[in-house]
Amino acid sequence: MASRGGQRATGTDGTDFQHRQRIAAHYQESAQYKFILKWFFVPHFLILIFMWAKVGSEILRREFGWRSAFFERLDMPSAYPWEYVWCLSFIPIICAMLSFSKNRVKLINYHYYGHFLFGVLPCMIGLGGQLPELFDYMRSLPNGHHLKEFSEMHCFEPSDAKNMQFRRGTTTLAFVYEPATANDQGGIVVAVDSRASSGEYISSKSVMKILDIGDHMVATMAGGAADCQFWTRTVAKYCNLFELREKTQITVAAASKYFANVLYNYRGMGLSVGSMIAGYDKRGPQIFKVDSEGDRCQLQVCSVGSGSLNAYGVLDTHYKRKMTDEEALKLGRRAIMHATYRDTGSGGVCNIVHITPKEKKRLPPIDVSKLWYEFADELGRDIVYEPRDE
Repeated sequence: MASRGGQRATGTDGTDFQHRQRIAAHYQESAQYKFILKWFFVPHFLILIFMWAKVGSEILRREFGWRSAFFERLDMPSAYPWEYVWCLSFIPIICAMLSFSKNRVKLINYHYYGHFLFGVLPCMIGLGGQLPELFDYMRSLPNGHHLKEFSEMHCFEPSDAKNMQFRRGTTTLAFVYEPATANDQGGIVVAVDSRASSGEYISSKSVMKILDIGDHMVATMAGGAADCQFWTRTVAKYCNLFELREKTQITVAAASKYFANVLYNYRGMGLSVGSMIAGYDKRGPQIFKVDSEGDRCQLQVCSVGSGSLNAYGVLDTHYKRKMTDEEALKLGRRAIMHATYRDTGSGGVCNIVHITPKEKKRLPPIDVSKLWYEFADELGRDIVYEPRDE
C-alpha cells in the first residue's frame, strides 16, 4: 500500500491533462471514421455479390459444365479479365473489419494498400485490353484524316473536291410465319435482290446480300457494300468465338445487340449500314433490324432498302401469320419482284433463304424478269401494250 508521500505512477496526478485533451479529438474522429467506413462497405459488398454471381456462374459453366435457366434468361455478357481481379477486393475489406476491434494498425495499412492495388490494377488491365483496338482504329484512318472529315471532304456538296457517288439501292426483306399444316415447317423467309449500284451506274447484278452468321442465323446487306460486309464478318467472328468459348449456341438477340453496339460506337462517322439479323434459336424465330446509328428493334415483318416501300405494300397485303411453306416462299418472291419492277436501284435475281428449326436452306436464284412474267400471267395482266385497231 503506497504512502501519501510515496512515488506515484505517471499521469495519475493530473499532470497529463493537456496531453489527454489533445488526443481526445483524435479518438473521437477515429470512431467517426470507422462508422463511415463500415457504411462504405455496404455498397461494396452489394457490387461484389453481383460480380461474383456473374464471374462465378461463368467459371462453373466453363469449367464444370453447370447450367442455370435463370442465368441463361439474363443473357449476361462474358466477364472481362479486370472483373476477375476486382472480385478479389473483398480481401482488404476483411482486413479492415478485423482491425476495428483492437485498432490493429498493420491490418488498416493492408486495407489501404489492398484498395489501392485492386483499384489501379483492374483499370490498367482494362486499358491494356483496349489499346490494340485503339491502335487498329488509328491505323485505319484514311490518310491521317478522321473518317467523318474524310467523308465531308469527298462525299458531300459543300466541298470543292471531286465528290464520290454514295447513292445506292437495294431491297431486302424477311418475315416470320407459322406452319399452316402438319406437313409445313414454318420459320423465317429471307429474300433479297442482287443488284449493286453507285448512283445511276449498275456495278453488279450478282451480289449475294444474305451473309451467314451461324448455322441457324443470317444477316442481310443494305447500304454500303464494304461497310455491310466488313461489319457482318466482325459479328460472325464474334458469334463463332462465343460458341467455341461457351459451348452453346448464341441467341439472335445477343448477336444483334453486339452488332448494334459496334455500330453505335461509330455513329456519325459516315457508315452506311442497314441490316437484318434473322435466325432460329431456343427462343424461336427472331428478326432484328439494325442500322448504322446503332438502332435495334425486333420485328415480325421487315424490309430494308430503297425498294422497301414497294415490298411492304405486297407484304402488308398478302402476309398471314399462318401459311404453308409454298405460300411463304411465293410471297417473298412476289415482294422482291414488285420492288425491283418499281425501284431502279433493285434488280438482278431473287435469292431466298428459308430458316427452319432444323436447317437453313438456300434456294436457287430466280431472275426477277422471269418472276414478273410468272406473276403477271397469274394476275391476268397485259405485259406488253398492244394498241387496238380502230
